[in-house]
Amino acid sequence: MSQRIWQNAHRTLLLVVVVILTVSLSDCARKRSGVYVTKEGRSTPYIELKSDGTFYIQSVPGKSSSGTYEVEGSTLTMKDETGVTARGAFQNDGSLLMGGFTFVRK
Repeated sequence: MSQRIWQNAHRTLLLVVVVILTVSLSDCARKRSGVYVTKEGRSTPYIELKSDGTFYIQSVPGKSSSGTYEVEGSTLTMKDETGVTARGAFQNDGSLLMGGFTFVRK
């Protein structure tokens, strides 16, 4: 009987850890959500990171992309609807370096 109690306790602990990690990662996404424009303030390109873990990029007028993203530490990983993955890096000042551009939160 004590082995069964141990197994149940182990499963419960594992479930709690998974929930905490999931909430922590989604919190990272929420903290970074918003619209990012180029440092120069041009209207394109811009990136919108939504709090639900999805993104929208307008690269040039009439050309856009969307998909999902994750934030781990300072690394942003985006995967578009075709499966292409791109990475960016958040800087200490909150700006985002990606694709040769520096984006700032609007």
